[in-house]
Amino acid sequence: MKRIVLSALAFLLIFLLCGCSSVEPTVSSLDDVDGKTVGVVSGTLSEEFIDKMDLDVIVKEYTTEDAASADLKNGTVDCIIIDESKVSSIVKIFSGLKTLSEEMGKVQLSFVCSRARADLASALSEKMKDLAVVGDILKSFAKGKEYIYEPSQEKYDTVLTVGVCLAGSPYAYINDDDVLTGFEVEIAKAVCDSMGLGIEFKTVSRDEVLPMISTGELDFALGGLFHFSSSSDDLVSYSASYYSVNQMVITRK
Repeated sequence: MKRIVLSALAFLLIFLLCGCSSVEPTVSSLDDVDGKTVGVVSGTLSEEFIDKMDLDVIVKEYTTEDAASADLKNGTVDCIIIDESKVSSIVKIFSGLKTLSEEMGKVQLSFVCSRARADLASALSEKMKDLAVVGDILKSFAKGKEYIYEPSQEKYDTVLTVGVCLAGSPYAYINDDDVLTGFEVEIAKAVCDSMGLGIEFKTVSRDEVLPMISTGELDFALGGLFHFSSSSDDLVSYSASYYSVNQMVITRK
C-alpha cells in the first residue's frame, strides 16, 4: 500500500512539473479579454497600460510574475497582461501557458516635463539622438546586464531634480546593492551629463508626477511613463521616445 501511495505521489509531482492543466482556456483572442479577470504585476508598465486602455476587465494584482502565472494556470485569472520581454521566461517555466500571437498594444517610453519646460524636453530629445551610449545602455540591459553610467564630473553648476517611478527591472528599480538603476535611470544620467547637467533623483509614485512637474518640484520624470491622457496635454511635454515595448496576453493552452 505504501508503495502504491508513493507511486501516486511521484506521478502527481511529475504531472505538476510538466505543466499539465485540466483548466480550460477562456481567452483565445484579444476579443475574449473583455469581461474577464486579468492578472497583472503591480507597479509595472502593464498595470499602467491597463488603466490607460480603460478595459472592461476585472484586474487582480500580484507582486511577482510567477504568482500571476501560477494563478493563471490554476484558473484563478483568465489571462495575464505583461511586457513582451517577460513572456519567454514565463512560458518556459509554466509550460501549460501560451502567448496570444496578437499584441495588446505598444508602449512608447519618454521623459515627461511640464508644459512650461518644453524646451527641456526638446533638448533632451536632441541630445539622445546623437549619444551613442544610449544604445549601449539599452543593449546591456536587454542582455540582463546592468550598465551603471559614471558621470564625467563630480560637481555641476546646475542640478536637475528628476522624479523616478519604480517601474521595475529593467526600467527603473533598486538593485540588490540598494542602488537606483535601470536603463531609464542610466540614460537620464548619460544625457544630462552630456549637457553639463547634474541629476538628483527622487522616487515618486505615478500619481505624484503630474502635480510635481506642474509646480516645478520636478524638472522631469521617468520610469515606465508614456502618454498620460489627452486631458493632460496642456500640462506636460514629452521627450522623444527612447524605448518601445509590446504588451502581450498570456493565457492557458
